[in-house]
Amino acid sequence: MSTIIDCPNRAQCIVDLLAQRKEERKSAAWTLLLSEGHDLCNESKAIQARQSYDQALKLSDDLAAVHDKDANRLKATALTCIGAMYFCRKEADSAIVRFRQSVGIFEQDGDKYGQAVALFALAQAHEFQKQWTEAFRYYEWSQRVLSHLNSDSTTIYLRQQVEKRHGEAIDHWEKTPKTSAPVRELLGFLPIFGRIPAGDPRIISQSVADYIETDRLIINDRLYYVATSSSPKLRLTFSPFATYIAFRVNGDSMNNAGIDDGDYVILRTNSAPGTEPVPESGEIVAVALPEEETATLKRFRKKSDQVVFEPDSKNPNHKSYRFDKISSGFPGKIVGIHVATLKPL
Repeated sequence: MSTIIDCPNRAQCIVDLLAQRKEERKSAAWTLLLSEGHDLCNESKAIQARQSYDQALKLSDDLAAVHDKDANRLKATALTCIGAMYFCRKEADSAIVRFRQSVGIFEQDGDKYGQAVALFALAQAHEFQKQWTEAFRYYEWSQRVLSHLNSDSTTIYLRQQVEKRHGEAIDHWEKTPKTSAPVRELLGFLPIFGRIPAGDPRIISQSVADYIETDRLIINDRLYYVATSSSPKLRLTFSPFATYIAFRVNGDSMNNAGIDDGDYVILRTNSAPGTEPVPESGEIVAVALPEEETATLKRFRKKSDQVVFEPDSKNPNHKSYRFDKISSGFPGKIVGIHVATLKPL
């Protein structure tokens, strides 16, 4: 397939971007699959194209049964193409379902280029529905995935397309009448910053180690649920005006609070851009201790003349950290306030 010079048709662009990969252009199976989408939005060719995509899905299941390394990539590619077909028909909801599936499969397969294309497609489908928070999130996520790839001509072109569409989405959003009422939405992706000690303070990572897609709560191919005080659930909602991060727990200093070694904790780092998290007495926090480059997960207590970070554990060996109150705020730095705990199913 020839190099694409421009990508004016958004649905067609998604398939063309997948068809650019060198390894897939060498494969007869992919060449046939993706050539069917050469004129994807032409209704007369859509039936034949859909038949090819359905056959590809069946083939991917057959390949998976014999542990073929191409099974996941073929399935995710076919789902992305089917999503693009729905996008052609302006059936954005159906397109979003397929794009979400393909994002997850590409991610599990370690195929960052395919994942970036599927995220790009997902952003455009949400933009079509004027769901700006989701659209911006997926454009930015696609850009982050692309930042981990070598800058060959294919990746550079995709990056240009993502940046172009993202900029156009911002222009459209700025012209859209705004509502002043806050809206609570599902957060799409949540960065995981390595491990947080629930025990003796240690240095924590300043870089993103992984991500959680909160709509599915899958981490490293394993399904998690939200452990709450009432009943477990599989979805989370967040304020779009706050920022959230996650850590994997290392230690047992908070097991009385239902936070066990190996769980993931979600923390709110602010309530609005430019603000610092301010915990209430009794809340669980991640705290970077004063005059040390280390952090720990503890329960925050505010006494008359002291601030205490204390364990909540069945293990008596864990200790509290007590500091005199200071006029400038909290001793050390509050990294984030505990919002939820994720446990494996």
